[in-house]
Amino acid sequence: MNKLTRYGLLIWTVVEGLVMGLFLYFETQRLIVDDARYLTDWKYREFVKEWMAIGEFHLLGNELKVTSPILLFSLLSGLVVFSLLWKKFRLAKIPRSLLLIFPLGIVIPLLPPFESNVLPRLVTGFILCLLVSLILPSFVRTHVGKNRVEKKIEFL
Repeated sequence: MNKLTRYGLLIWTVVEGLVMGLFLYFETQRLIVDDARYLTDWKYREFVKEWMAIGEFHLLGNELKVTSPILLFSLLSGLVVFSLLWKKFRLAKIPRSLLLIFPLGIVIPLLPPFESNVLPRLVTGFILCLLVSLILPSFVRTHVGKNRVEKKIEFL
């Protein structure tokens, strides 16, 4: 159980990365500009300007906020995993404050402004979660060695 507690956030982040990667692979569209048509057709030129106003990549459907049940469920499951593991950690102030960055990475895609593309917010939130989940296990030692201070994860 200690390893599950120690690497729980990392396991969730890897699963979230796979879910988000597959979702973005199937639900993202990219505008490929036809240069000849862009130079000759003024309606197409206006369409390209409107499209590029919020980015080159768009989600199918509403690209301004997360409306997919798959992404919403995976983000909310991250909050559940975080809340379960928050009670289990008995760490110093620095790692515990580092742990508070994790839910921020989960909540970033769900926050306004809804005038900009959601993809950069999804990627930024995932990178924050990944960094915290990679750094956190180095603060938690569950082994006892000679001349080392014992730090165990206490269960409440």
